Amino acid sequence: MSNEKDLKAPSKLTATITSRSPVPSLSQVDIQPYFVQAAFTSPDGNFPAPNNNMVFVWDGGPNISATTAAGQGTVLGTLKDGTASASPTGGQNFFSSDYVMGYSVGPSGLGPDKKTVTYPNIAASIYIPGGVGSTQPTQAFGSSIDLVLSQVMATSLVFVYGFPPGTNPPVNGAFIGLWNQNLTSPYQTAPQVTVPLQAPNQWTGQVFMPGLRLSSGMQYTAALYTSGYPLTAGATAPTTIAAWITFQVVNAL
Repeated sequence: MSNEKDLKAPSKLTATITSRSPVPSLSQVDIQPYFVQAAFTSPDGNFPAPNNNMVFVWDGGPNISATTAAGQGTVLGTLKDGTASASPTGGQNFFSSDYVMGYSVGPSGLGPDKKTVTYPNIAASIYIPGGVGSTQPTQAFGSSIDLVLSQVMATSLVFVYGFPPGTNPPVNGAFIGLWNQNLTSPYQTAPQVTVPLQAPNQWTGQVFMPGLRLSSGMQYTAALYTSGYPLTAGATAPTTIAAWITFQVVNAL
């Protein structure tokens, strides 16, 4: 009986990460009364303007906020790296108080009540203690996706994910997608397998993806999405990617 059980057990595989997209980030902040400007990096394959990338600024920090932003701006151009600025809302100025700036890989949206504005696509943030005129050091946060290499099976994977603090993955519709191939850019086609991130207010954690048929010697691509779950069959591929990796699996020795 034990031999029969062994034959039915999922095969253990060894995985190697073959490439990673750059970690989304904000840096080199300049905060003035009439604007907040920062350098940004976004994932390989991202086109900021066509993908509706934006920047937002909130009072307080270091966590991003679910309340109305104190400032916002559209990220222009098609280069995945550059600079972006946010202007204060309502004719107000930025002051010498704490702020947090967020880089969004998609637009803001409406909550379940269809009235409250939410910010589901934040992929990077930077905490700016002291605001205008401050010389205090900033603190940056990004997004990431990785494999738990000890738990790679022919029928399942375990991913580790990370978002900036203050995000709420299940409310935002965050998920991980998988393609059965090595892609140079995962923005063009929808993933073939998806799994939602279901732990409320847990912006870092692990998620189990079952139901796979991984083959030794094959390469795969996985992406972390800020929003968009569940996908509709035949719909346009979502572009709200926070980070992505490619990897190869082989039979374990």
